[in-house]
Amino acid sequence: PLIPTLEYRVVLPPNEIGYSRGYMLQQRAKGNWLYSWGMKENEYEQRLSEIGELGQEKIDKFVSDWMKIIEAGLQVDPSKAENFFYDNGNITFIDLNLRKVPINFQYAFLEVAEVLMGLGLKSKKYSDKLCKIIKKVSRSFMKQGVPLKDISEIITTRWNYILNEAQIISIMQDLMVEQNDVKTPNNTPFDYLSKDGKTL
Repeated sequence: PLIPTLEYRVVLPPNEIGYSRGYMLQQRAKGNWLYSWGMKENEYEQRLSEIGELGQEKIDKFVSDWMKIIEAGLQVDPSKAENFFYDNGNITFIDLNLRKVPINFQYAFLEVAEVLMGLGLKSKKYSDKLCKIIKKVSRSFMKQGVPLKDISEIITTRWNYILNEAQIISIMQDLMVEQNDVKTPNNTPFDYLSKDGKTL
């Protein structure tokens, strides 16, 4: 990937030495906002469809990149939908912070899924499209070494207001079948985290 261009400019008053003002200029991320609060309903629905139809490898990369950022002692800022850009199936992170508290897998799982579903934009009206995204994110976290029972607990307790019982059962049945096909690495980003987020 291309590294963003960073530039620092110093502006000093004429004939004075003292405090200066600096500017950091960064290239705009490629593409457009993944989601934005001002999106029209049809635009949101279209983007949901695009994310739901992404190949599993694209979601896997997004999750893997997210976990590598956490491992490096940083944290993705998921507070705004505009912190993520989308271009031809690729999702770019544009706002990282220093991580001040441990992050457990539940927190990471929820953040990733919420970002891909459009944060506060999501609605039960689009439950079929949201269901596809949740299933793909779940599969990615299984590949990262998260037990299916822990994924199941999050889905059934956190998204039961947008998914109906049949959809939840469908997700879990598909993941149970896929579990045997998923190859997990020997060392996963979760080796250093416990369920409560404390460092092991």
